[in-house]
Amino acid sequence: MPLFAGWLIAATVGAAAAQPAPTAQPAQPEPAQPEPAPPEPAPPEPAPPEPAPPQPPSASEVRDDPAWRLYDEAFGALLRGQHRRAAELAAKLRREHAGHPAALLVATSPLALARTGERRRQAIREEPTSAAASELALFQTLHGLAVGIEICVVFSCQDEGVGIALSLAGAVGGAVASLKGVAPLTSGQRALLNGGTAWGAFNALMAIIAIDPATEERVALGMLLGQSAGLATGALLFDRRPTAGQVALASSGGQWGAVLMALMYKAASPDPPSGQIALGMLVAADAGLGMGAYLATVRPDITRAQTLVIDAGGIFGVVAGGGIGVLISGSIDDRATSAVAGLGVAAGLGAAAYLTRNWNGADDDRGAGVHAIAMPPERGRGGLFGLAGAW
Repeated sequence: MPLFAGWLIAATVGAAAAQPAPTAQPAQPEPAQPEPAPPEPAPPEPAPPEPAPPQPPSASEVRDDPAWRLYDEAFGALLRGQHRRAAELAAKLRREHAGHPAALLVATSPLALARTGERRRQAIREEPTSAAASELALFQTLHGLAVGIEICVVFSCQDEGVGIALSLAGAVGGAVASLKGVAPLTSGQRALLNGGTAWGAFNALMAIIAIDPATEERVALGMLLGQSAGLATGALLFDRRPTAGQVALASSGGQWGAVLMALMYKAASPDPPSGQIALGMLVAADAGLGMGAYLATVRPDITRAQTLVIDAGGIFGVVAGGGIGVLISGSIDDRATSAVAGLGVAAGLGAAAYLTRNWNGADDDRGAGVHAIAMPPERGRGGLFGLAGAW
């Protein structure tokens, strides 16, 4: 029996050893944890309510409150067209009563548009145009034609064919030089070259009359030198790029200076010497050119249209003054007629310059023009509307 039990135990152990070892099961992956949801954004804070616009004061508040009184004075100055005074009062109100309803109302009223201090005038920007080149070509073609004739006179051409050939050569040379030899130019640069040529010829002519040369050759040589000097002067100022209005203003100063000088000579003496008149016109024209050029720097916003109106005012003045002088004296050659005509020129130029002073939107201290002003209703009980004009 013990033997049988030992044999049974041994067989059981061998069978157990013969069985394969159990295979390891792969580890199961842990389920991924879900990402936490982003926090919901906080609801936006409600915007603060906009402050109600300040209301105009009642009559009692204006009497008792210095800020409202200052506001009322500023608006009264604006209604009268006194922009500088209105701007100064508005600035004083904002400075001395900051935060007051009257100061807040100033920022949204027509007083905010009132300007003070010096006027800032901007020069008109001109771009090169084909029209400017065409006008230069036309004028310089005629200039070249005159140069050819003057050269022929200087060298005493006896053959008419030579004179015609020189004239044609000068005209062609002027046209080609202006179209091909000059870079694209603005209207002001065109006026500078053409005006310089014309004023050079005028100065030469007045000097010739004053000197009274004996021969035609000297006259032609003087004209040739004057035109060349004027054209060269214009070319030297070419890079300054003046506007057509600035050049026209300088030219207007020169031409009306010469006219006034001639009228003054005629008023001072019934028969002044031609040489004396020519010399006086030469000096006056150059002085007028200088004065006009200075005014052109002060008013760089001047336009050609404005100078034409000013010139028209001078023409009207000389005609009207001369007509009144004839009615007074009974003769067009009387000294009184020349004196009244000179006064008419000054009056016409001054009136035209004054009436066109704000053509380009530049305002003056009086706020020229017509202005409509409206104030908000006073607590739903009405408002204020004003219409002011200044000239």
